[in-house]
Amino acid sequence: MARGDFPSAKQDQFVLRLPDGMRDTIKEAADHNGRSMNAEIVARLEASFDPSANKDDQIEWLTGYLEQQQEERSDLLEALNGQERLLQKMADGHRTLTILAKAIGDAFLSHGDRSDILTVLAAGLRDVEPDLSNDPSEELPKQPWE
Repeated sequence: MARGDFPSAKQDQFVLRLPDGMRDTIKEAADHNGRSMNAEIVARLEASFDPSANKDDQIEWLTGYLEQQQEERSDLLEALNGQERLLQKMADGHRTLTILAKAIGDAFLSHGDRSDILTVLAAGLRDVEPDLSNDPSEELPKQPWE
């Protein structure tokens, strides 16, 4: 059979340049859909010109995208809440350290035999003002969709 005898030889042909990696993507999609690369490209082009085509596919894709975004948002909120808890622990640790510093300063100053450097250090430690408030940092508000 001569080349001109094939039905495809009588169809319009078009040379197309593809960006790097696009050919592999088309090949994977064609294999997944059980058709040739040419049939995959033609099917996708036809669908792009028919606004009523593939609405279910578009809705499915958008639904998947929305679910992915909600999961990522949930992960971000969880990370923010974890950071908030960590900041609260750090504030508690800071409060404890300032109380200890003040107590050490008082202990050094009450001891009669001390050098000038120790006196300055002790006075500085004694003057540390701890934050004794028990107010937790502001919690992140829950959103209606959580």
